[in-house]
Amino acid sequence: MDTQKKELIKMILSIIKQVYQKTLQLEEVFGSQSIHIFSKSYDPLKELLELLHISGEESVLVSTLVGIYLEGDMTVDEIIIELETLTAQNV
Repeated sequence: MDTQKKELIKMILSIIKQVYQKTLQLEEVFGSQSIHIFSKSYDPLKELLELLHISGEESVLVSTLVGIYLEGDMTVDEIIIELETLTAQNV
């Protein structure tokens, strides 16, 4: 994976995490579980999977990794390493 692609992935992950955290805050403030910052038809995780050409079972793994990252149990650099390993297996 080239440096430019890594930086793009880091940017996407950062945006996803910021939106996730802001959504949680807004849900708490308004006492609602249906706060949507992005339109319901836009899925940044889907965009990331398409960028990496990942589908099927591997997309479930990436979704799980992103969930771990969002919860703060994985760093962005750790997820990049995992994504590099996964995409290298697809080549």
